[in-house]
Amino acid sequence: MPQGPDSVLICRYNGLPQPAGKIAGFTLTGAQALGLTQATTLASAFDALQPYVAGKVYSCPLDSGNEAVLHFGYASGDSVTVTVHLSGCTSSSNGAPAYVNGPTTEPAVVYQGYPSALKQLAFGSKSFIRAHEDLLIGTATWCGGPYPGACHNQTGTIQVTAPNGDWVAGSAVHHGKYSVYVTPGRDKVQLLDSGYGTQTKVVTARGGGTSHVHMQLDFP
Repeated sequence: MPQGPDSVLICRYNGLPQPAGKIAGFTLTGAQALGLTQATTLASAFDALQPYVAGKVYSCPLDSGNEAVLHFGYASGDSVTVTVHLSGCTSSSNGAPAYVNGPTTEPAVVYQGYPSALKQLAFGSKSFIRAHEDLLIGTATWCGGPYPGACHNQTGTIQVTAPNGDWVAGSAVHHGKYSVYVTPGRDKVQLLDSGYGTQTKVVTARGGGTSHVHMQLDFP
């Protein structure tokens, strides 16, 4: 990547939802702006990484989708964005090919790992994370069936997905109640029961708030 950046903005994102719905999936979990000295050090560290070898098979641990995105700024007004995969086969890429003996049409080069200093940067506090999530709480009932004209509580599952299909969160229904953290935006909330079907509602979360949603499954 070009040397000489005078600033860098680091944004960290959670991948898959954390256990028990403590952190929603694919949400901003931290951000930090750094000045010239640290930006220069990070740029040099990225340039020292070794590329993955095309065609070679690598053994990788579980990839939960955790990422960091770094936006390097330059005095000229130019910028470079580096995407870092923090889990699985950790990697870094600025989306540009490696130029050898002139321009090339080869795909972007992906480099192994990421600078160790990044481990300590841009971790958000609990209050930061909560400001970028909504708490979704509600009730769930099953109506009809063996109890005509009546509704009752039953065990089920709440699943929340983003418009693009990414899994945002999930929660079990206990005694007709549930709570889960979700990302801002238009989230699809589903009450799932393998025996009786699915109910779906769309909820608009704005971040830092609480949404109340009642779910109900009706069956003959």
